Amino acid sequence: MTKQDKLTKIHDALIDYYSNSIPPKEFSRRFGATKNMDEIQDCIASSEVEWDALPCNTEGASDEQDADLEAHLNSTAQAVLGLINNTIAV
Repeated sequence: MTKQDKLTKIHDALIDYYSNSIPPKEFSRRFGATKNMDEIQDCIASSEVEWDALPCNTEGASDEQDADLEAHLNSTAQAVLGLINNTIAV
């Protein structure tokens, strides 16, 4: 699996997490991350607070808001991938 494939899977799982479709432990387990699960859960929890604080129109995000939301998802996916890679290397 390429790095981009992993980032896409994490990106999609973040959306599931933010919408309360999966609990934090399930998020970590989807990627085989068990050794630093607490760090991953802390990362996605703080990311969710930031996500909720991003401005978004009630009728849907504007193009600018959508770009900000997407940038946040990509940044968080990169951070999570780094934590996952650290788990696998241990």
